[in-house]
This record gives sequence, structure tokens and C-alpha cells, in this order.
Amino acid sequence: MSGIKVGGCCGHDLRTATLVIGILFIVLNIGNLIRTPIEYTQACSSGMTFEDSIFCSWTKDSSNLGLAISSSIVEIILEALMIYGSEKEKYMLMLPLLVIHAIGLGLTFGVFWFIITAVVDISMGARVMILLIGHLIIAIGVYLWMIVYNRCQEIRRNSSVDPEKHQLPPYEQFVQDYKVAI
Repeated sequence: MSGIKVGGCCGHDLRTATLVIGILFIVLNIGNLIRTPIEYTQACSSGMTFEDSIFCSWTKDSSNLGLAISSSIVEIILEALMIYGSEKEKYMLMLPLLVIHAIGLGLTFGVFWFIITAVVDISMGARVMILLIGHLIIAIGVYLWMIVYNRCQEIRRNSSVDPEKHQLPPYEQFVQDYKVAI
């Protein structure tokens, strides 16, 4: 399979780069877990009402708070799985994060282009700024995704030498090893 391959990041190998990316995203999501409830409690405290502030009405909806918190928790779990899969060389543990981030990058790209083309009340200068900043965010996201993807492919190629080493244990062995009561 041909395509763009990334051999490392900032002079480090893919394993180290994947570890740093995972830790960075875990820290950012923990920050999001702290920031979200604070914004929720302070959204309408500065004299804004639901009618004059979209942000106030959006943050006061408790389902949005739950969505933000639950997505951060899921992201932390997926990042931890990615780090564990990279360190233990089990590429199957990295795949859920790669799929979710690929979908997220596609949606982000679509949202930026929707804002640029469909929203009529913004000026041309704002559209250009959204275009530049949006594409910069997408380019960085794709680069980080490519690093993790190439690490996953590196592990998968190495596992073809010894496939037993990289397979997840069968369910019976898992139950026996961890004595899971069902």
C-alpha cells in the first residue's frame, strides 16, 4: 500500500511521538473536564439571558454539559487504550481511536466549509480567517492522526512475524486469568 508515511515527529520515533500525543490529549481532556462545569455555572451569571446569548442558552442546557463531559471521558479512555496498545504493541487497541478521530476530522472539515459557504451574516474577512485557522487546525489534526496511524501500521507489520504475540487473549483465558464473575 502506498501513501504518505510519517517516520517520526520532532526527531523522535513513532512510539515516543504516539506516547506524547496520547499524554497531550489526555491532559487537554482533563482540562476540558475541569473547564466545562465552570462554564456551565458561570454562563448566565454576567447579566446575560437566554434570549440575548446563544452561549448562555447552549451551556445552560444540561444535556450539552453531559455530552461534553461524557465525550471527554470516552476520549480519555480511548487515548489510554492507544497508549497501552502502542507500548504493548497491540495495534487492535489503537484502532478505535483512529476511527473516531478520522470521523472527527471529516466532520470538522465539513463544519468549517459549511460556516464559510452557508452562513451569510459574516464578513469576507471573517470567512478568510475561518478558512485559514480551520485549515491549520485540520492540517495539525491530520498530521497527529498520521503519526498514530503509522505507529499502528508499524506494529501491524511487526506482528505479521509473530501473530500470536499481538492477538488479544480468548475470552475463556481472560475469564480464567482475571476470575470474572458473570
